[in-house]
Amino acid sequence: MIYVLLIIIGLFGIIVNKGKLKQLLSLNILALGVVVFFVNKGSHLGTAPPLKGFSNPVDPLPTVLMLTTIVVDVAVTGLALALVMGGRKE
Repeated sequence: MIYVLLIIIGLFGIIVNKGKLKQLLSLNILALGVVVFFVNKGSHLGTAPPLKGFSNPVDPLPTVLMLTTIVVDVAVTGLALALVMGGRKE
């Protein structure tokens, strides 16, 4: 249920904060909550590790997709930070 808390904190931060940097960080918290939600839902598909010889293995595809999502999110956040900062040195 931690993902619900992360999504609520992210939405609250986006709505309440006026600064672009704080909104960007709140958006990252919201995205992290969504990733944790999908990893949580993907882990309920099985009970065993995704290795040969185990019955009822967990599907590794949702976790791999969320790992890719995290990598893309980091790249987009870096670009957004560069745009928000506007070349300022702080």
